[in-house]
Amino acid sequence: MKKNLYLLMALLFSCSLIFSCSDSDDDGPDNPDGPDTEEAIGPDVDGTYSNGSTLILTYSGDVLLGEQTAVFAAASDKETATITLNGVFPGVTSVTLDNVELDATETKYTFGPAEASSNGWSFTYSGTVEEGEMTVALTAIQMPAHDLLGTWKLDENTPLFINWESNELINITVSIYNKISASVLAQTLADELIDMFSDRLVEVL
Repeated sequence: MKKNLYLLMALLFSCSLIFSCSDSDDDGPDNPDGPDTEEAIGPDVDGTYSNGSTLILTYSGDVLLGEQTAVFAAASDKETATITLNGVFPGVTSVTLDNVELDATETKYTFGPAEASSNGWSFTYSGTVEEGEMTVALTAIQMPAHDLLGTWKLDENTPLFINWESNELINITVSIYNKISASVLAQTLADELIDMFSDRLVEVL
């Protein structure tokens, strides 16, 4: 009986040691409340960026002018993001880029270059996001296939007519180059423009 009591006490003592060691594996001076977890690195810069102020948008190397916007939203792990481009491509209201891979530091995200396609457009995008500023560069842009796309040979006498109506004031600068082969056409075009926009003309060179 006494021997069995000793065995029971030894068994209980062994179990207490096992549970004690198991609990202490997740605790320590660096993290007394549980296992160590690595905090995601990256700035909190989610938001909408507007072209001309907080957004620098380039299209095949040229700065794109207009009222385009870009919406940036990083995932909780700050390894990927969703980027929505608004008003960038003609005929397309918005283009959403999902699962954009991010290279993050404490103050800045870098993404791309990566290929994407939407609504018949294909392109390569890259850029950066930091506090107060986002840059997006679009290159290798391919337009959707269309019957009107291509090279057109226009009539030599009446090459092109444009009917442009505008209710807003515009500024026009007309330059006349008196070359023999183009002087008549240039002078005629300039005279017509001056007549059409005489109340809105800024200067004639």
